[in-house]
Amino acid sequence: AVVSSSPAAAIDPFFLSAKDENSVVGYVGTPTNINGFTPGYRLPIGAAGANFAQPGRYYVAVDSGRDEFTNQRRAGSYRLRSWVNDMRPPTVRLLTTRVSAGRPTIAIQTLDTGAGVDPFSLVFNYGRVLIGAAAYDPFSGVALFPLPDAAPRIGAGRRRVAFQTADYQEAKNADVYGRDLMPNTRVKASRLRVVSGPTLTWLMPRSRTCVARSAPLLVVAGPAGKARTARFFDGRRHIRSLRRNVAGLYSSTWRTGKTKRGLHTLRAVVRIGGKRVEATRVVRVCR
Repeated sequence: AVVSSSPAAAIDPFFLSAKDENSVVGYVGTPTNINGFTPGYRLPIGAAGANFAQPGRYYVAVDSGRDEFTNQRRAGSYRLRSWVNDMRPPTVRLLTTRVSAGRPTIAIQTLDTGAGVDPFSLVFNYGRVLIGAAAYDPFSGVALFPLPDAAPRIGAGRRRVAFQTADYQEAKNADVYGRDLMPNTRVKASRLRVVSGPTLTWLMPRSRTCVARSAPLLVVAGPAGKARTARFFDGRRHIRSLRRNVAGLYSSTWRTGKTKRGLHTLRAVVRIGGKRVEATRVVRVCR
């Protein structure tokens, strides 16, 4: 499976039984979702494999085509991961446990140590609505669900919601034996606290984690349309100020080259509808 690639690149791995591009091991050997029970059925997902493969030597051929409109090459750098016999679904954890009423941005963390999370499988459910993920970071596991204008508003109160996530193994499952038809899919039910006032939640870096010479800073504020200036601090030391956000998301980078090792308290301060909202996050500099 393709974990990451350079911008504008389209990387297609194929699973082969010989050093011959004509020896693709069936439909499952193409970079396509072949599981008709999944949301991403027949989509190009950048993952290939073999089901019930015979013992022997196999090969992976990596290809990239051209843009069908401009004929521009879609080649680039990439990173692959491989796995064998992954039969465990990804883990899921709700990050934005408290959000503002309306159409907030919901965030979860979903990780998989085997095949890796398939971004097309990520779905958020509330009421009778299903929303697909707009973004997923395979390294931190953070997935974002900004509710579009066409989606119903979420009123204040304790709301029952659910999330679905699956890995690339599920997308390549052509035949499944046993009682569970979706062994690599997890559905997680959660309670979402929806409030009438403004909210601010840290997404990255994760609490108490070690950061190196640079660390991504990401917070989500709500309501998104009323969020204005955001400022990041390391204790009292100012890191950066931001005036623009996308769906309530503010993102920056913290350079720790001259920062002392040990625990640091990061602060994010956002002006939302004339109110000052602050959130903190404790991390460890371990370079």
